[in-house]
Amino acid sequence: MRPKTIVLFDIDDTLLVTSDRIEGTHKVTGEKISWSTAEYRDNKHRKDEYHLDYTKFGDQSGIELANPGPGLSFLREIIEYKEALDLRLGILTARGGQGKGFPGLKTFLDKFGVDIEAFDPYLIFFVNDEKWEGVLEGDSADRKKQVISTLEDIYPERSILLIDDDIDNHYDSKQTSSQFP
Repeated sequence: MRPKTIVLFDIDDTLLVTSDRIEGTHKVTGEKISWSTAEYRDNKHRKDEYHLDYTKFGDQSGIELANPGPGLSFLREIIEYKEALDLRLGILTARGGQGKGFPGLKTFLDKFGVDIEAFDPYLIFFVNDEKWEGVLEGDSADRKKQVISTLEDIYPERSILLIDDDIDNHYDSKQTSSQFP
């Protein structure tokens, strides 16, 4: 018997790829930067050197106009097996502004033939949303880990798999990914 699994998908550079930019100014030199999400991921070890501004990154239209990411085809495939494998699907993203970003995500998914109803509404987490202030702490990776830890406490019988473009965020609680078709 296959384990019951919660599969969480990251948004940026996983389900979709946007042209959104993260702006910043170096704290010492004053150098200005404008990173794509991939550049941010590759430079995250340097992020403390900058005053970062995520304002442009949170624009809903960026999500609506995004291109499919590498995880979108996996999402489509896994939806077919959702019931047979007793899967619960969710979203775990570093984005904030769930109220702003969620409609854009719905529009994006609709455009590519994925019904937002495939996701469990209780498993959608925009970890930098203001509603998590004082609840989740640390950077985005820390916040994602806190959500996963809480889900493990709530659902001890389920394994949790995070599909994320950032290898540092990959998570497979019971090594279940090898069991997917």
